[in-house]
Amino acid sequence: MTSPSVSDCPNCIDPNVMVYDTRMEQHGWRRRRRHCKSCGYKWSTLEIPADELHDLIHLRDQLIVLHQRMTFMLEPSKPRPNGASAGGKSTEHEQTGAIWNPDGVY
Repeated sequence: MTSPSVSDCPNCIDPNVMVYDTRMEQHGWRRRRRHCKSCGYKWSTLEIPADELHDLIHLRDQLIVLHQRMTFMLEPSKPRPNGASAGGKSTEHEQTGAIWNPDGVY
């Protein structure tokens, strides 16, 4: 059995699909409305030029890294081994040395 094609119906995997509308979107992207003749399912596809897709993937990867860094910077530090609190002062994260201020003032 072969893998489903991009143009196969995502609902029933049947290749009996018709494109009934094609529109040019911004930046030269093409939006195609598709209809499965077997099950009646309708969906849209977006065709993006390869160089722009590469740029979008790179941007997505950068945003993921930024989000991970921000999440780490905002998470509370671990409790101190002796049970003492930070007392509202900046603390150093035990594993990485990242600074986190519990008061939110930097």
